[in-house]
Amino acid sequence: MKTLLAVLVLASGGAMAQVKISNKAFKTETKDYDKGTYAAIEFPVDQFKPALKKAEELAGSSLRTRGEAHLTVLTPPEYMKLDGKVRKILLEDMKNVMQNGAELKPVCIGKGEAEVQGKKETTYFVVMDAAPLRKVREKYHLQEFYPHVTLGFTKRDLHFEDGVKKDKSSCVADLKLSN
Repeated sequence: MKTLLAVLVLASGGAMAQVKISNKAFKTETKDYDKGTYAAIEFPVDQFKPALKKAEELAGSSLRTRGEAHLTVLTPPEYMKLDGKVRKILLEDMKNVMQNGAELKPVCIGKGEAEVQGKKETTYFVVMDAAPLRKVREKYHLQEFYPHVTLGFTKRDLHFEDGVKKDKSSCVADLKLSN
């Protein structure tokens, strides 16, 4: 499969600066977002439609989506914990790694479940092998990292804080990779 590279996204309070990753240069754009401050790599959502269809087959019903696809590289708590200078250097390191052709590889479709307000909720996602990003995070002592692209969910997305690990142990379906 071709490397999934797209946009490094730096979200901050309701606005987001997008930096397109290419072999040439970065281009900054602004986009509104409804979540807190974090950093992510954004992908064309169309690349994940077949995986979403498979996840809905597994779920036996339609899933809610955000209408976009991203891999979070810094969660909101991590983003806020890091000193501004350190965060800027870390994100620059990540951009450099991606710009130099780092490969992010889809591994499988994963499933996570947790009880939320007395009801079982489910989330489906593509588990990603993101070793180059993991190395950058480790350099800054950010160990817990479950790279994934959320496909859909029943009520809301579930995260590590809900007890859901989005790693290879959550795989429920293989992905057919095309060249």
